[in-house]
Amino acid sequence: MQLMSLVGWVVYIASAVAGMVYLLTNFDSDNYGAVFAFATALVIGWHVVAAVFRSESAKLDDEYFQRRRQRDKRMEESDPEAHQAMLEQRYLETTYGPIKPEVICPHCSTKGHVRVKAGLAKDRTRETGVGAVIGPKKVTERTVQNAHCGNCTMTWQV
Repeated sequence: MQLMSLVGWVVYIASAVAGMVYLLTNFDSDNYGAVFAFATALVIGWHVVAAVFRSESAKLDDEYFQRRRQRDKRMEESDPEAHQAMLEQRYLETTYGPIKPEVICPHCSTKGHVRVKAGLAKDRTRETGVGAVIGPKKVTERTVQNAHCGNCTMTWQV
């Protein structure tokens, strides 16, 4: 699998070097068509090798997700409660981020239940009065920390 991409890159680089040597030894002012053809061949070769590499990466991703699905299926068959807890944990991790044990929730004052994840917030401002209809509107984006408490289920921005 990786050998195929390595062989592809070696063949591509060898052909590029051979083409450059040929052009440098046989170049004159009437050879611009050959230079254009060589540059086109380099671009096409680059895309072919990259496509092979991407297809191999996709196979790796498919294999990874297939193994993950098989592991989840085995876990679901052996212990459904543990599987459900793992799915809930995965959902909370992707939605709200990892637990930060040092953060204290300002709503329920508990420690060790707060999850923090970076996010984007959009601030929109516009003029009021006469210029409100055709006035300029300003939208700014800023990075904020979104926090979520697992104890009281409150969500807020830090």
